[in-house]
Amino acid sequence: MVGRAHPQFYVAARPGRERAEWCWAMLSDHAWNGTDERNARHNADLRRQWGEEFLRLGRNLLGEGWVGAGLRSGERDLTVFNSLSVPRADLVRIEPPAGMAAAADGAAPLASQIVEEDGRRVLCFVSPVVPGFGFKALTFLRAPAGGVRYLAPGDSPGAKYKLRAAPTELEGPFYRLTVDPKTGGIASVVHKRSGAELVAPRAGRTLCQTVYKSGQEQTLTDVKSEVVAEGPVLARLRITGTAAGITVVNFVTVYAGIDRVDFDLRLSKPIVTTEERLCQMFPILRDGSVLRMEGPAAVIRPRPQPDGDLLPGADLRRFAVQNFVDAGPPAGPGVTLAPIDAFFLRLDLDALAFEALGNDQNYKEVVKDQNRVKEFRFRYALRGRGGPYSQAEAVSWSRSAATPLVAVAGRLTGGDPPPGIAVDPARAVATCLKPPDGDTSGACILRLWETAGAGGPITVKVPGYRQAVQTDLLERDRGPLKIDGGAVTFDLPAYGLAAVRLIP
Repeated sequence: MVGRAHPQFYVAARPGRERAEWCWAMLSDHAWNGTDERNARHNADLRRQWGEEFLRLGRNLLGEGWVGAGLRSGERDLTVFNSLSVPRADLVRIEPPAGMAAAADGAAPLASQIVEEDGRRVLCFVSPVVPGFGFKALTFLRAPAGGVRYLAPGDSPGAKYKLRAAPTELEGPFYRLTVDPKTGGIASVVHKRSGAELVAPRAGRTLCQTVYKSGQEQTLTDVKSEVVAEGPVLARLRITGTAAGITVVNFVTVYAGIDRVDFDLRLSKPIVTTEERLCQMFPILRDGSVLRMEGPAAVIRPRPQPDGDLLPGADLRRFAVQNFVDAGPPAGPGVTLAPIDAFFLRLDLDALAFEALGNDQNYKEVVKDQNRVKEFRFRYALRGRGGPYSQAEAVSWSRSAATPLVAVAGRLTGGDPPPGIAVDPARAVATCLKPPDGDTSGACILRLWETAGAGGPITVKVPGYRQAVQTDLLERDRGPLKIDGGAVTFDLPAYGLAAVRLIP
């Protein structure tokens, strides 16, 4: 987005981008085990170094992008960027400047709430719709006299919010949750729009329940639940428990303006060297449900044909999930679950489960002391649906859950940025928007994934671009495309990929 107006930024940012891509490739391709203890330790240390460097490079590139976009500080200025192609009104979290306690869109205040997160004062609000690849200029508002904690348009002291929280219950416009005080999981999730119960009890399992096994299975004990936030934006519980010396803290959040339930688990785990696994259980599979999961550029049904998409001989127990799993009868209701950090789906346990930690998959060849790490974090987001499964919705929503809006204090100089590229989220999502390899002209490569199963022409708005060229996935030109009225049309195969080079 910056390089569109300042092509020299592509050149300046290229070393960092290429190094980040190299770290990314190494994390996916390098050995995760070892021929002996020394080799396994070396490989584990390399992966940690690459992961830390990858995150650092991402933060640096983001900072350089804001500078290149002309960000300037202002006492009350606030800018939000949507890095996805999906237009959305979504949660914004930012540490506000001193004295600021809310956000506004022009003259209209936005429902805002200050919460404490990891010892920091965080302002939370739901943004107006931010277009795909677009920016939104907002402002901070000062805290009123007396330091009122929650601010919402039209609220008066003592006004009732749309959210309700009690130590074992959360309720908002979209969901009603009940905590199981025995397991620390969620015993009930009612999807209020359809009235459906989303939890399908399996062997006594509850939703987002933590289960540990090292020889003998252990579940949480000393479970406690308390309200830690309640206001016009969100309501949150803090559920704690222990198992085998492991401390688990689960922050469960519902929202007034977002159709989503968030789970944020913090684990403090002592180092042991026995064969072990730790899972979060998600009993959402009912009889007659169709299970789907996203893998690399494909959504599959992880069961044998004809009920699923797997060929004879496929492993039916273990899968690597990219962005979401979805379960429900063909007509609904159903559940879409986005694992933000965990990826290892187990279908051979009592209920659908994500193995967040463990060494039990190749115990003889992996480090057995967690590579000396003791603190862990795993997040999940859940959304119910009352009707049939929609792959376009599942793909768009899961990416939004995993990729928050980017907010920064300040404003962009030179007026509002030009309109961004607009992709219909009911047809496709952009899997990348990037500078072409070795190109410093300000051109970009847009790559799309068709998500609706409706092959055929797709029209993409590309304001500000003069030329368009169809390319293959290796960015080799195939032929020119016509830009008509600021839009380009090209064929996109059902569930397939296509790419186009856009030249300003």
